[in-house]
Amino acid sequence: MKVTELRIGNIVLNGKNNNYNIVSGNTIHYMSENNTSGIVLPLRITKQWLSDLGFTDLGYGEFFLKGITIDFEYTDNGEFYFVYQNVVLNSVFYVHELQNLYFAITGLELEIK
Repeated sequence: MKVTELRIGNIVLNGKNNNYNIVSGNTIHYMSENNTSGIVLPLRITKQWLSDLGFTDLGYGEFFLKGITIDFEYTDNGEFYFVYQNVVLNSVFYVHELQNLYFAITGLELEIK
């Protein structure tokens, strides 16, 4: 995972204990100064993570974040497609990618509820 992919507040996997961590300024500084291979890992999006981030499962593989017309279409091979105003913008695999894309479109942070 590259430090340039991250923003403060992103959710990542701690490779040492398999718990999730919230990225801080210290995390970014540490990653830029050290080899963090295997320590800071991307966290795969799951239906549970979408729920934890405030998305509602509409069924049929679609998820919606209340008040904002964004949904995710989940495919059988585990991909989530970020759909905004009926346009597929990107496929996303990791929670930090979802957070970054959501922020780029809405200007709002996507945090654990």
